[in-house]
Amino acid sequence: ARLDQNYVYHFDAISLSEIVQRSVEHARNKYPNAKISVQLDSSDKTINGDETAIETILDNLIDNGIKYGGDNPHVMVQTSYVNNEYLLSVADNGIGISEKESAYVFDKFYRIGNEETRTTKGTGLGLYICKTIVEAHNGSIKISKHSPKGSKVLIKLPVHKTPSHV
Repeated sequence: ARLDQNYVYHFDAISLSEIVQRSVEHARNKYPNAKISVQLDSSDKTINGDETAIETILDNLIDNGIKYGGDNPHVMVQTSYVNNEYLLSVADNGIGISEKESAYVFDKFYRIGNEETRTTKGTGLGLYICKTIVEAHNGSIKISKHSPKGSKVLIKLPVHKTPSHV
């Protein structure tokens, strides 16, 4: 509701690596039996972003990866720097998302499956919120298959540019 009512973002130069590490630590405390791997880019770049909003994205994606990861969930969080963009991916070893349904997962209230067969709780708002935040940061988000099984969410965010001195 806050996003739909013109949430005011507070953009600053922020470290994506620090936010990833904080979100992963939070998830490890919340889900001690889940395996969460991290691979961070070594560059010292920042993004122009709202720290709380970016953390919301990561918390949501890691939670989803664990919720849909089956009996032995494994979530892999990676960052890389390519062509003046940060790539952030969160992959899981769950059941995956069909190509047909991947077109709808970012829609408000959309949930995969049907009410009779669904075993996980949710509102269908998490990926919608992620997409809204990513777009507010001039980024993009998509879902692809993860090999050998599961899903991978890939986010592209522009790197913060230091103003040039005249």
